[in-house]
Amino acid sequence: MNKRQQAIITLLLERKRGASVHDLAEALSCSEKTIRNDCKVIDQELRKTEKIRLVRKRGVGLYLEGSEQELRHMKEKRVATTLHTNKDDEVRRYQLIRQLLLKNKEMTLQALADQYYVNKGMIRHDLEEMEAWLQTFGITIVVKQKVGIALKGNEQARREALSRLTGMLILATEEEQQYIHSIFAAHEIQLVKAGLQQLQQKMTGSFTDEAVNQLVTHILVAIARVKVGSRISIAPEEAWKVAESPEYEAILHFLHQLERQLVVKLPPEEQQYLAIRVLGAKVYYDFIDQTQNQKLLQEAGTDVVEFTKRLVKAISEVTDTPFTQDALLIEGLVAHVKTTFYRIKHGLPLANPMMKEIKKRYFSMFELIYYVIPPLEHMMAVAFPPDEIAYLTLHFQAANERLEKKNAKHRKVLVVCTMGIGMSQLIVTKLQRKFHSLEILGTASLHDAPSEIQKKHPDLVISTVAFEYSDVPILVISPLMTEEEELKIEQFIEQNEEERFAPGESLIQQFMTPTLVFIESKPCTRESIIKEQATAMQQQGYVMEGYLESVLQREQQSSTAAGGEIAIPHGNPSFVFRTVLAITVMRTPMQWGTTSVSLVMQLAARKEDHHQLQALFKEIFQLTENLQWIRTLQQAEDTKALYALFC
Repeated sequence: MNKRQQAIITLLLERKRGASVHDLAEALSCSEKTIRNDCKVIDQELRKTEKIRLVRKRGVGLYLEGSEQELRHMKEKRVATTLHTNKDDEVRRYQLIRQLLLKNKEMTLQALADQYYVNKGMIRHDLEEMEAWLQTFGITIVVKQKVGIALKGNEQARREALSRLTGMLILATEEEQQYIHSIFAAHEIQLVKAGLQQLQQKMTGSFTDEAVNQLVTHILVAIARVKVGSRISIAPEEAWKVAESPEYEAILHFLHQLERQLVVKLPPEEQQYLAIRVLGAKVYYDFIDQTQNQKLLQEAGTDVVEFTKRLVKAISEVTDTPFTQDALLIEGLVAHVKTTFYRIKHGLPLANPMMKEIKKRYFSMFELIYYVIPPLEHMMAVAFPPDEIAYLTLHFQAANERLEKKNAKHRKVLVVCTMGIGMSQLIVTKLQRKFHSLEILGTASLHDAPSEIQKKHPDLVISTVAFEYSDVPILVISPLMTEEEELKIEQFIEQNEEERFAPGESLIQQFMTPTLVFIESKPCTRESIIKEQATAMQQQGYVMEGYLESVLQREQQSSTAAGGEIAIPHGNPSFVFRTVLAITVMRTPMQWGTTSVSLVMQLAARKEDHHQLQALFKEIFQLTENLQWIRTLQQAEDTKALYALFC
């Protein structure tokens, strides 16, 4: 079936009631005759492979007939197929742009279309999709009539884009390893890696595996560009600074060795450029001994220390956490920010291989840093990319866990067992091994339990038999303690009454309004969803002009998908009059970057409400663990019913 026929099935799956031929023709911008012909093809194909049938009924229209389970399975299968197709499109775009970056001459649309087995319109669309990304490197797409397409930008920008695309392709597809080897021979990769390992022994500090892989890419890209006649330029003051480095001679020796092995001559500027690359990677991964941290603070520079202190103060205020009192956090951040400023100044972005995992695991902290950092970036005239935000997140998360450990309250536990001393001791041993924060007060028989509770005042009783006692919670477990029972104990330990949301105190409910609740049944893009929500916010007086642009800019930097089919786009608080949440539910999951999203919760938060953000992000993040609830939202009949499900 072609794409239009696939779209007809998708539209019919989305509708509980039938759809007329006229409605389908209008939705897909084609004639009614085309829809009728398509339906004949669809009917034939479904009869071959599915138990579902396409039915046309007078007064109802066209609809799909089958069991609820079969229809749901078909819907899920189509979502998966859509995501796979989108992934293929993403990989093709990356390969197309990298090819143009490697070429020093124009290529025609037809030649590119033939190479990637698509039409010229698709190539144009791919270029439009990647244009904004290229502009972040200062690269523009140039179209010359009757000649072809080329990319225009300085040599350093092309190198940056090429190196970043390599990493993006590796993440996008496992097959990329073969694609890389079609550009860089395996022996070349091995030679550079071996040379870097030898160089590392002559330098202070060391490289992580990720740093080595990124340096290999940068060096081989540089060599490939030199071989096609491209040259890079270095500012005289930068050339002088790198030449003054005590490790410059060792780096030159490494590069001269590569010249002999790979039969290439690197101009002096190229050697200086690669030396800056190596020093940038080394500086970041050169961990400083804690005893030298006071010296580090003195040598870091006023701008670095000022930026760090303001960042820590801002996060402390937003989270209501005393991070400003954590000397280890401040010292660690100064070391990190110093090297970050170095990389940004020299145009050396460092990809963070853990960014997606960090963002997923510590979503609240990641987004809070994104929320507070814009004025600090403006003050220092720097821009922190998502990869760097993820590194900052790790610093704050580590500090947060140190604080939680320091303030952890040990729960006092009494064990009640009716099966003798041996089994009682086995339970105690298991508890002590698995739960270090438990303080075991002792064991008791069922008969002695009430008196032991009165005497020892436990926070919790763990018992192998059920009994009633009004003043203390009792968890009943089996003698051998199952995984489910261990989870119940863990939940009790982690329970924090201050962070629990009592009925009526939900911040989602507090910031929602019935006039900013939407349901989307037709296919749409994340830009259109964001625009619809933000425009309504502005019309209703919640935000001012400029807010929409700030949301789109934030989304372009890093996807706000939080997992669990939820996205939380948000903009600059400077454009917000009143804090509000806009809610949109998609009947069918849509593509949001590299993931699937069904619920979009756009947050416009004013500065005065920043102290509530952490709790709000946590509340929203809890929803990501409940896909069944998302499915319930998708079944809401209208926006009024949808609003009622939240409130």
